[in-house]
Amino acid sequence: MPKYHQDDARRQMDQIETVRNVCMLGSMGHGKSCIMDNMGALTGYLAENKIGDQLFTLYRADEKEKKSNYKCNPCHFLLDAKYSELKGEVGKQELGEEKDGKFMFCMLDTPGHIEYSPEVAAGLRMSDATLCTVGVQDGVGVMMEYMVTDSLKERCKPTLFVNKMDISIMVLEKTGEELYQDLSKVVENMNVALAGAEKLNLKGFNLVPELGNVVFGSAYYGWAFSLRQFAKMYAAKMPGMTEEKMMKRLWGDQFYNPAKKTWTTVEVEGSKRGFVQFILDPIINMHKKIMAEDASWEAMATKLGVTLKAEDKKLKGKALVKRVMQSWLPAGDAIATMIATHAPNPKVAQKLKIEHIYKGDMESDTAKAMVACDPNGPLMMHVVKMTPTGSAGRFYAVGRIFSGVASTDKYHIRGPDYDPEDPETSAYAQEGRAQNVMLNLGKEMQPVMNCPAGNIVSLGGVDQFMSKSATISSDKKSYNFTSLSFNVSCVYRIAIRPADSKQLPKLVEGLKRLQKADIIVNCVSEPTGDHIVSGCGEEHLKLVLKDLKEEHAGVDFTRGVPTVSYKETVTTECAKPALSKSPNKHNRLYVIACPLGEEVSQAIETYKVNMQQDVKKRARVLIDEYGWEKTDCMKIWGFGPNDIDVGGANVLVDQTKGIQYLNEIKESVNSGLQWAARQGPLAEENMRGVRFNLMDVKLHADSIHRGMGQLQPTARRVFFGAVLTSDARFMEPIFKVVIACPEDVEQGVNQAIMAKRGEPQYTEVKDGKTIVVAFLPIAETLGDDPFTKVLQTKTSGKALATFAFDHWQLIQTDPLEKGSKAESIMLDIRERKGLKVEHPDISEYIDRL
Repeated sequence: MPKYHQDDARRQMDQIETVRNVCMLGSMGHGKSCIMDNMGALTGYLAENKIGDQLFTLYRADEKEKKSNYKCNPCHFLLDAKYSELKGEVGKQELGEEKDGKFMFCMLDTPGHIEYSPEVAAGLRMSDATLCTVGVQDGVGVMMEYMVTDSLKERCKPTLFVNKMDISIMVLEKTGEELYQDLSKVVENMNVALAGAEKLNLKGFNLVPELGNVVFGSAYYGWAFSLRQFAKMYAAKMPGMTEEKMMKRLWGDQFYNPAKKTWTTVEVEGSKRGFVQFILDPIINMHKKIMAEDASWEAMATKLGVTLKAEDKKLKGKALVKRVMQSWLPAGDAIATMIATHAPNPKVAQKLKIEHIYKGDMESDTAKAMVACDPNGPLMMHVVKMTPTGSAGRFYAVGRIFSGVASTDKYHIRGPDYDPEDPETSAYAQEGRAQNVMLNLGKEMQPVMNCPAGNIVSLGGVDQFMSKSATISSDKKSYNFTSLSFNVSCVYRIAIRPADSKQLPKLVEGLKRLQKADIIVNCVSEPTGDHIVSGCGEEHLKLVLKDLKEEHAGVDFTRGVPTVSYKETVTTECAKPALSKSPNKHNRLYVIACPLGEEVSQAIETYKVNMQQDVKKRARVLIDEYGWEKTDCMKIWGFGPNDIDVGGANVLVDQTKGIQYLNEIKESVNSGLQWAARQGPLAEENMRGVRFNLMDVKLHADSIHRGMGQLQPTARRVFFGAVLTSDARFMEPIFKVVIACPEDVEQGVNQAIMAKRGEPQYTEVKDGKTIVVAFLPIAETLGDDPFTKVLQTKTSGKALATFAFDHWQLIQTDPLEKGSKAESIMLDIRERKGLKVEHPDISEYIDRL
């Protein structure tokens, strides 16, 4: 049990200057969950001798089995204020003169696998800082580079834990200088990954060991240190040496000659690097003495102020190393000190963050309240994920409060597509009452009366009013928060059916619950009776199907073969407008389709351009950056499809002139756009990168003859016709694959890439390994002969590949050309979906005058 009650935690949340919201970042196996164990031991969530073994933030049985988490889980820690090293006016402002208060940390343990990166995106949105964890032997990998880039977009300030020093000392037996070079390389590469901060005008986002925002150690063995810990000790022993001056001596090219007691910036005879001599050598010597069962370790420990219990002294080998090092350099203390000192509090952080994530006017009272992190302002909470409550089918809404106070009250709950200026989106807004307010204290959810601005909280009872994410507000006129952007896309899909048809209702209900429980998973029904579950990869699909069976549906189902999603697009502008007539023949729509452009498509998919933006701001972006005409910018009717996981990179522009009743059909035509863009004409795949220009409209004078029932299907037909007359093509999803291998198998790696339609990009040597970077069609990673199998064969198993979704690529062949590869893809998809296995008939969509 923790050393404090939830009421203590709640009281501390009012002291907003002492709150730290921190997202853990790191690749799989780099030690994030071990770090959480060290923090848990500080607050009584687990015993010190369980550090590294209990992994208390891994809640699920499958997480414990793999020792790796799949979900982003917030955990609150109430800590002593002694951990702060803040000085001067900043320290007084945060903790008062006496520094006798507490700190409230909320740390979010996130997955390290690329396929679960949407959980990382959710954690970053709720956080103000990051604790990046890098194994010193593993180095800064591709996954960490992605994470760091995303953290900068969310304005999260970095700190760093360089982990796994125990392996370098006890397994690899590296010298102090060798280990320093490895540690230095990690810090250097992390700063390279953080270089984007300068472009975003973010100050103080670099990692500098001399400032204390980097900690080194072993999370599993429970020890860690910052330079300040050793600087304090040695400064007291060296005449004229200050703590700040000593910190600078303990990193970089600073060499000390103990005989002459002099420092130089180049290594000369009799001198040794300060970091090695004063920090690494004592640590390495302690390890060696204990492992060699040299009794002098005890005298050395006593000299360092380490005292052990009698039963601890009976330990041997690594168990004794763990106990001694935990007592000498407790990792929890070092991490807590770094976070308390270098992670910003919400009042500071929200000044940077709100402008980036709020869609409304920054001069509004609501925006100003969020920038000030004002608990007296209107409630503004961004719910970024849902987590099961334990009751069947019910979820907590997990999110960050940016202003106001969340309590058991009635609020406006709005989906991502809501726009207060667009009456057509009113269906996405509801009123609902929160039934309880919960904090995550260790493994337990504990109720509190309310929760103020700047904190992360879970609300119960509001899950019925939202799907995956929402803006919760007490201000009806406020705008939404921007949607999360992801590094991955739901490009893998699998068809399922209930094993017993009588269990279909349970399966359908389970799929609804699954969509809430997973941030990005998408579930749809096909005319064939199949239910399609789409995920980020094979690993992700395995997990969600397991959850569907065991937690959400509770029924058996059969599953098909995993396949890949495609997009439908156009490559040219059609020669003349496509014409479609309404079913009653009284209305006509004329539309041209043309390529939208990759840059604009990406801008829409990353929400740089979206329908909720101020029209003038959006126009300015399109004019200045993408060369659009001002008239077109001001007459955008809609983006489609709206689904948050699809992206909506298709645009409808009104280019008509002097048409009566035009505004009356806007909703109907936009509805047709959503339908068409979600299920394109080739194979009912999502469209991407298509711009539709509405050129002319002929409408019946009587409104009863131009309603939704007449115009919506007509709009869909004319959009289909326009696409089919504009050289329609498929786009396929592409992985960026990074392959590490010995130099002697590099040729085999390139052969494997070429054999699977891949495109090598560049090769570099990093940390003694050859790194090959290439683009690879995701479809080539599936089937009986996947890329990984070919790679293993070509390299005798010596190469290791990591994958991440990168972009959509045009398939050049014509799907309407007999015998082409694109035609084969189209017909396969149509057969799988229960459509006619034939080319789409353009005469079904285009009418004649």
